[in-house]
Amino acid sequence: MTRSGPVPHAVLLTGATGSLGSRVCARLLDEAAVVYCLVRARDQQEAAARLTTRLEQEGLTAEAHRGRLHPVPGDVTRPLLGLHPRAYDALAQSVHLIVHCAATVNLAAGYEQLAPVNVDGTRAVTAFAGRAADLTGRHPHLSAVSTLGVLLDARTAGHPVVDEDTPATPETAGPLGYPRSKAEAERELRAAAARGARVTLLRPGIVTGDTPFETDLLRPLLRAAVALGAAPDTPVSVPADTADTVSRAVAVLAVRPESAGHTFHLVRPRPLLLPDLFDAARRTGHPLTPLPADRWWKALEAHADHPDVREVLMLQGVYSYTIPEGPGTARCAPDIRSDRTWAVLTDAGLHPPDIDAPYLDRLVTSLLDRGSCHTV
Repeated sequence: MTRSGPVPHAVLLTGATGSLGSRVCARLLDEAAVVYCLVRARDQQEAAARLTTRLEQEGLTAEAHRGRLHPVPGDVTRPLLGLHPRAYDALAQSVHLIVHCAATVNLAAGYEQLAPVNVDGTRAVTAFAGRAADLTGRHPHLSAVSTLGVLLDARTAGHPVVDEDTPATPETAGPLGYPRSKAEAERELRAAAARGARVTLLRPGIVTGDTPFETDLLRPLLRAAVALGAAPDTPVSVPADTADTVSRAVAVLAVRPESAGHTFHLVRPRPLLLPDLFDAARRTGHPLTPLPADRWWKALEAHADHPDVREVLMLQGVYSYTIPEGPGTARCAPDIRSDRTWAVLTDAGLHPPDIDAPYLDRLVTSLLDRGSCHTV
């Protein structure tokens, strides 16, 4: 892939030690001259140690980017991002781009637990962008990673099909804490855009891959099926893409000035069929008996004490949007479109690998190899 445009001088990246942010950091080093990474830490030494350890897990040596990669001890939940006022202003005058990845990702948590980082942290980042504009006379391009979860309940809200123009509202997000917090974060970002900020919204779906990704929603689902020896027999699909593709897309879109003012859906145009995933598990030696979805949920409940089953039951409010709990289930996720996103990404030179049978076999092997997996 070739660089998509002029090289921006400096980027502020939040969430650089997170599961997606660390990958985005690696990609931004291909796209930008200097990357400042806001890292929750007490001092510069601790920030550098945390960032180095995390990037090494992604195969990136911080030493190789000396002079271009700068850890900044701070915290999006603290005033002025946890920085001294002089340091805050100096950073605001230095950056041309902001990539906001910092988030608390916990699909079982309530809104109140998530709001300090997801909502208040986003508000703090938009304030930083506003300060940069005040000091320099130019608005830095702010790209914020949201989630397609903000549209999880869109079908119930009257939108059976959603695309990049569908706005996130409390109604489209539904009752779960994480989507609600990210929908509110998008509201903060739209308010900043109305004040003149140059904002890009980036909405990933399920992020997976044949290398470890901590918040991969396919992993608990697959491990629960293997533990039961049974999979839901339902022709459903999920909006997904690989961690490598999503991180590359974030970096590519962040450095494109034309991205400002737009929303992008970072999922494949063709969703991932869950039957294909379960077939891959069968090919790799895990017999899975097909069960009607409602019977599969009852089987899970009958083995709720099994650790691989328990995790799915804890997230039942999320998974039930895809795998119905019974006939006439009230809530169902909408159909998601990402055609315009991929028109832009293809034009920028991003060509992701196929999620074909060999890839799914590797994916399943990777997901099931991470820790023990025992049948009930």
